[in-house]
Amino acid sequence: MIPTPCRVPRARRGALPLLALVLAMTACGGSGKKSSGTTGSASDANNLVQAGLTAQSAGRLDEARQDYLAAIAKDPTNKFAFYDLGGIYQQQNNAIDATTAYNKAIAIDPAYKPALYNLAVLDTPTDPQAAVTLYQKLLTIAPDDANVHFNLGLLLRQIGQKAQGDAEVAAALRLDPKLASRIPPTTNPSKP
Repeated sequence: MIPTPCRVPRARRGALPLLALVLAMTACGGSGKKSSGTTGSASDANNLVQAGLTAQSAGRLDEARQDYLAAIAKDPTNKFAFYDLGGIYQQQNNAIDATTAYNKAIAIDPAYKPALYNLAVLDTPTDPQAAVTLYQKLLTIAPDDANVHFNLGLLLRQIGQKAQGDAEVAAALRLDPKLASRIPPTTNPSKP
């Protein structure tokens, strides 16, 4: 099962068509807040990010990408612009540029959970060990995040670490029993 990337709802809630499920804002740990700078370039950058979110939610991805790039040009420390740019690239199945954008958001804020989560989702099929490391880092930031425990558990099972994977899935189910419906039939511990 491919984990669902994190979307931090701000002006709207949008899902990446690449993946089927949308996580709740709390699953992502997003605050929904913009950076605290409200003067000059930072304010202009925040306005561009908002314009990008509006364009993105309307399906105008090229326009949104341009808004995020313009926001970055005005404020190169705007983690939201990099994160949302990564989301555009991920929607377009451009994992290389999405990874670069998420890494830039993480360089600005090493504990920025949405970017760490989406990067782990991107790494899962191509670099499972890197994804495991990212999920473990996320658990140091938010130890009660059921979705992180769940994705980590499924990934550990996939790479042959069944006992650790089962423990993570069990932790996820204790935190959010509804996740049981997302367990693939072949990995459900309650079925032979």
